[in-house]
Amino acid sequence: PPPTALPAAHKWLIQVWETSPMVAADQEQDIGISVQRDGLLFEGAQASLVVELPDGTVRNNDFPPTGLDGVAHIKVEPIETANGTIIPYQVCIASESGDKYCVRQSFLIWTTP
Repeated sequence: PPPTALPAAHKWLIQVWETSPMVAADQEQDIGISVQRDGLLFEGAQASLVVELPDGTVRNNDFPPTGLDGVAHIKVEPIETANGTIIPYQVCIASESGDKYCVRQSFLIWTTP
């Protein structure tokens, strides 16, 4: 029999943003994602969020599946920490083949006196 051709890998694009680059220690942060596969908005993408807390622990959350527009949002609970603390986080999606695609970003804890 002829060899089976492997499907070409998909090209993924994940865009990540926060509602605000800075939030107070008692405020939620809203993180949004937009997922495209092969240049098209991708409905039903399952993304995970890992937030690295200042004490070294991590919070893991799953985004709801992306909608028809390829977009999903998640709220991060307030992070009680010192003013000026940078909070790094990572958003990942796993493809059908099991490959993981991740984007790292951060936001700032800042309260104006």
